[in-house]
Amino acid sequence: MGRCPLLIPLAVLIALILICDSLGMRKPQEPPSFGEGRYAAYVLSVREASTAGQLAVVEVDTVDGHTVRPFKARVHFVSDFPDVRAGNRVSFAGKLRPLAAAPDIPDVVDMQATLRREGVTASVTVARDSVLSVTATVTMREWFASLNEDVYSRLRRCPISPEAVSVLSAMLLGRTDMITDDMRMTFSAAGLSHLLALSGMHVGIIAMIVAVALWPFYLGRHTRTRLVLTIAALWFYAAFTGFLPSVTRAVIMATAYMGGRILQRRSSALNSLCLAAFVILLFNPEDLYAPGFQLSFSAVLGIILFYPLLNRVDRRNHPLLYTIASYPALSLSAMALTGIVAAFHFHTYPLYFLVANLLVVPLVPLLVFSGVVTLLLNADAATDFLVGMIDLVADFTASLPGSVITGLYPPAWLVLLLSALLCLLAVAVTMRSRFLMLESVILLVAVAVGCIAYPRREYPAEAEYVVEEYRSTQRIIVRGDSCIILTDAKTGAEREEIEECYGVILRDFVARRHLQPPTVRRLDN
Repeated sequence: MGRCPLLIPLAVLIALILICDSLGMRKPQEPPSFGEGRYAAYVLSVREASTAGQLAVVEVDTVDGHTVRPFKARVHFVSDFPDVRAGNRVSFAGKLRPLAAAPDIPDVVDMQATLRREGVTASVTVARDSVLSVTATVTMREWFASLNEDVYSRLRRCPISPEAVSVLSAMLLGRTDMITDDMRMTFSAAGLSHLLALSGMHVGIIAMIVAVALWPFYLGRHTRTRLVLTIAALWFYAAFTGFLPSVTRAVIMATAYMGGRILQRRSSALNSLCLAAFVILLFNPEDLYAPGFQLSFSAVLGIILFYPLLNRVDRRNHPLLYTIASYPALSLSAMALTGIVAAFHFHTYPLYFLVANLLVVPLVPLLVFSGVVTLLLNADAATDFLVGMIDLVADFTASLPGSVITGLYPPAWLVLLLSALLCLLAVAVTMRSRFLMLESVILLVAVAVGCIAYPRREYPAEAEYVVEEYRSTQRIIVRGDSCIILTDAKTGAEREEIEECYGVILRDFVARRHLQPPTVRRLDN
């Protein structure tokens, strides 16, 4: 594994982030006032709304014609016209409200947690006739965002199925706008959810495509030029996808590896991983709390620690056998730590992930290459067939009896402890230290026994909670195994929206108490 001199400054940086967060030293900028007004803002990101229109995160710097200290707000443009893109300057009128707080109910899903981590403090709904102007800007960030949007629009016009468009937009562009909830659940139950998010595997495939395109430089013995151009292409791709943490991590590690080859120096995978984490957290400290950041880095750390222990085949003497053994070894080593982190965030653990990954992972490079051909030539190639094969494997694996363990709610301290003990065990085996191996195994067994023997949490048979929102008031009543939401919302559309929204908010609340799905009723019934 090699020495890791970057581990200490990385640990200090993470400690500072946690301390500042706990002391409230990173409090985001609040708006000067709430209420009706005219606002001018810079659009940071845009995605399609689940109901209609677009949801954007903007940085407001002008209120009623007066320049103010910039603050972030979430804007719901209820109409798709005019089309608002990341990087635009937009002027609109609306009623600014504080960002909805998390309901004061135990075990609920905070739907605004990601926005709060990004520093968003307000929200506003903007009707079509309230959009005053939309102006395109020409900085590099806006140019990359516009390019991503243009490629996305071209992909949607290609002669392929909607399922293929949704999968390729996630795997190539880092966009998950078209991924349906059913697809997410199916891929998660099959242990294939990592395919729907850009990761090091996708960046590695892109790097292979670039390397093949630059093959003439290798034939001309311009190896360093080829490596420099590959590094530049990967950073272009990172900017194109909006510097997602998983992509940035993979590109930094690839840069460290290829930079070492250019300088004729050996690189350490663990050093490169710590360097990537340090750079990302230095510029975006809130990424430390993001599930994508945690899953990406835990997967690579698991591969660094466990892959050499699981694949013991001599690569030089048995290259074919080594390649065959690498597939299960990579899946198991990546899942060693990500399985724990995923159970903490998503409360599930797929049991047949190894079978699904062995069948699907070999198809991913073909799908990425086919997707690139589809974009360039506006042709189907084999895209629909490959997506259909992946969907078939995901559906089959998810439908197997006992395919996924649900209802997992490990506390954060247990996740950290189990992850640390597994890392300690891997280091002990690598160092061949019997004392460390025995110590880590004893601690793992002790933690497992403690978790089994720990008494389950008891919940009251009856409970009632009140949630007051700016449009309506909800009373959540628990009686036996039923969960009833009483609301004073007037229209049927509002009640349907409340049922859909609280079905997500109360997901963990209902699951942990083994309740029936919540039902919505009028408060006066």
